[in-house]
Amino acid sequence: MNKLIEFTKIEATGNDFIFIDTGKFSKNMFSESIIRKMCDRHFGIGADGVIFIGKGRKGAFNMHYYNSDGLEAAMCANGGRGAILFAAVTGIVDCEDDVVFMASDGLHEAKIYAVDDIEIEILQGRIYDPSKYAALRLPPNMHIEGFADTGVPHLVINCGNDLENIDVNELGRRLRFDPLFGAEGTNVNFIKAQSDDEISIRSYERGIEGETLSCGTGAAAAALLLIKKDKNKAQKIAVNSKGGRLFVGLRGEKLFLRGPANIVYVGNLHLD
Repeated sequence: MNKLIEFTKIEATGNDFIFIDTGKFSKNMFSESIIRKMCDRHFGIGADGVIFIGKGRKGAFNMHYYNSDGLEAAMCANGGRGAILFAAVTGIVDCEDDVVFMASDGLHEAKIYAVDDIEIEILQGRIYDPSKYAALRLPPNMHIEGFADTGVPHLVINCGNDLENIDVNELGRRLRFDPLFGAEGTNVNFIKAQSDDEISIRSYERGIEGETLSCGTGAAAAALLLIKKDKNKAQKIAVNSKGGRLFVGLRGEKLFLRGPANIVYVGNLHLD
């Protein structure tokens, strides 16, 4: 193959993605090794993942997300907000309309408040309480808030005032591969409560295998666990990551993530 591939790079609170329109370029053209090379920050474009956008039978479009290791994941929430922006600027959706799109974990509602202010629904899966993970070895100043599936699995650990000092890559990697989470492992999120309606977070993401500047499904999992834990807590929580601020809230039984997404650049990738 010797071809120029059009792509758009979008970041959402520092989580960055390469977007490909499958109406122009078939997803089958991109092997695991090609996706890994595209995401390489020295020999490729550089990104946390690749997202393919195309027409579907349900919703305005289909979104397929691949981590930088070349493997597909069911959902990426920051990537989902980027997908809405990509669909808006390419004319797939109208900025004035509410949107429904399909990801691998199901249909998601979305709304564009502004080009840099996008909200998507997060589908809620299983939630486990901390007692299930009592066997995990943690530093004495940390405790487990719980485990939640918000499209992909997330372990949430409260670190108190030590959030800035922990080695997220070392501890996150050990927990991510713990046998307790099976062959697929888990994402690991470390949080610090700032107030009843604000937290700070650092996330280790599987498939990227390191700390990212932001993780939307991790922010959603952490906020959801805290809201469920304390019924009197605010139903909307600000989540501060290294890449920026997100807002997670419940409206009825539906969970929503809101925050910015921005186009970094567009270009052409040479595949040979």
